[in-house]
Amino acid sequence: MGQLKRLIQPDRPYGLMVIFFIALFCLPMCQAFRGLAAPKQPVEIVLDIQLVIDGTRSVERSVGEINWIIDTLNREIEKIRTFYHSNIHLGIMVYRDRSNTLCKNIPEIETLLPLTYVPQGRFPSVQRSMFNDCDKDRLESVYHGLYHTLTVSSFQDNSIRMVVHLGDAGDNDQAESLNQVRILFQKHNISYFPINLGKAISFKNSVEPLVVTASKTKTGQYFPSAAQFVRQLKYIIPSLLKKEY
Repeated sequence: MGQLKRLIQPDRPYGLMVIFFIALFCLPMCQAFRGLAAPKQPVEIVLDIQLVIDGTRSVERSVGEINWIIDTLNREIEKIRTFYHSNIHLGIMVYRDRSNTLCKNIPEIETLLPLTYVPQGRFPSVQRSMFNDCDKDRLESVYHGLYHTLTVSSFQDNSIRMVVHLGDAGDNDQAESLNQVRILFQKHNISYFPINLGKAISFKNSVEPLVVTASKTKTGQYFPSAAQFVRQLKYIIPSLLKKEY
């Protein structure tokens, strides 16, 4: 303290300059330490993420990729919860082959997780037991699965809505037409991200027309593989939220 008093004596004007530069140097460090202890930003994130999964037997071989996608989504959700006050609802819907008299014990549409607030804030992993076929030659319920999902899901008011669709084949029997599904996507302002778990062009042909017409803001993207989606996810959600974290 005595040395500091000697520095600011009138006959030593350079002492004030020294103190000024010390303060200038310390200010960024003080701000950094304050940032580490800062509370969450007061902006509330209201986000709905709905997974729609092809639950037919052929997709069982991709269960590792599906859980990889789920783990990556969970990490992004955790980042949002860390930096922002958030209200995030999660849901999982599964569709399978079109039902007929051979499929009484295998539901065509199954809700694994209703779109709701999940206390632990994480998607559960999927199990191999959920993948079933009643008849491998039956047509898959792609449009019916999407239509049903958007009909029964309780989206939050003013939420950002994201549908992540995982499948490996298209829908050639349009019980619900492409246009009917498109109307629901636009009504709910959905950002749609279909991911092809196989190499079937039929999946791309069925879902790609929905991507650019789904939401009013034309957000969404078709991904030809799980790996491409995982690489891009760290950019996708901040872009939808218009927030950085």
